[in-house]
Amino acid sequence: MNKCKPRFIIFLLLLFISHLSNAKGNYNHYYEIINRAETEFVNHGNRECFKYYDSAFSIFDEPFVKDAYIAAEIACYLKDTMAMFHYFDICFKNGLPLSSIRSAPILRYINKTDFYPSICALYDKDKNIKKTDIAAQRTIWLFCYESDSIKLKIGRDSLIRQQWFKEENGFREYIFKQYLSKGLFPGERIIGIATDSMYEANLRYFHKKDLYGSIGFVTDDEYKQDYDLLSKYALSVFIHSKCSFWKYKEQLWQAVLNGYLQPKEYAILEVTSTLWNQHNENSWDDCNISKKDLYYYILPDELRKGVVSDQSIDIIEQNRQKIYLQSYKIDEAKKQLQQQTGIWFFYDFIDRPRK
Repeated sequence: MNKCKPRFIIFLLLLFISHLSNAKGNYNHYYEIINRAETEFVNHGNRECFKYYDSAFSIFDEPFVKDAYIAAEIACYLKDTMAMFHYFDICFKNGLPLSSIRSAPILRYINKTDFYPSICALYDKDKNIKKTDIAAQRTIWLFCYESDSIKLKIGRDSLIRQQWFKEENGFREYIFKQYLSKGLFPGERIIGIATDSMYEANLRYFHKKDLYGSIGFVTDDEYKQDYDLLSKYALSVFIHSKCSFWKYKEQLWQAVLNGYLQPKEYAILEVTSTLWNQHNENSWDDCNISKKDLYYYILPDELRKGVVSDQSIDIIEQNRQKIYLQSYKIDEAKKQLQQQTGIWFFYDFIDRPRK
């Protein structure tokens, strides 16, 4: 009898369990692999980055759509059509709307290429694989709509402001009860990517008027929310309060580890909690805030606080590493690449692609 065979079977079993664990949680490893993929491309600008992207997308069942989209952009830049189709396939299977495919400048005119019909066919094949929770999407959208409808009326009226606070407080507590308390966050994995068509469909479903169209917001092709690749409705309400992060810090971090909130989003929530909305008008904002001199250099507001030095960069890099956020050095290099190549790396709440 082969004595090595049982050991081999045990090894395969452990490997399967490890893969299953990564597929369902422990996304810290996912973030590390994606960061390595971006670093590889920034430093070398070749196909070597694909082995890291492929590793992340094969180990984890539900990658973040932005990551697969960036891989598709890189493939387009390297003129590797087969790889580009491979990554678009992953994008569509994980909920990328076809209307979002033109998000990046490098792909803005992809609809005019000879192979665009093949991309549409790929989308048609994959579009029903990702199951969005429509009921959750509608509920969260309605919370956001009602909050915005009050916010647009505030002006200098303190009573309306308190009404807005009450609406937002209820929204945050709903998210905590239904999602954060269970290690979840209602982002793209649950409610999907925000699009103009989603917004319009919900207007029709709830018989509501377009708040922003009525006050003259720009809605031309350049400003389609489809191009942001954001699931923004739940995230926005947390940014509006200085205590959202501090009251739910532990649960938000668990959502990061479970793959429902990205490290970048977690960092934005921490930074905005100490730099924005520092008024005391909302009784819900009764937390103790632990302020630091340096955070992540992820928002322009941080860079205005003092001189950027080698010492401050060292601290920033340590802070980023602790939450699996891409290094500051690589992020800055990515910003340069955006301008040079048209590849968009999606610096949420900071910039957006232009034509």
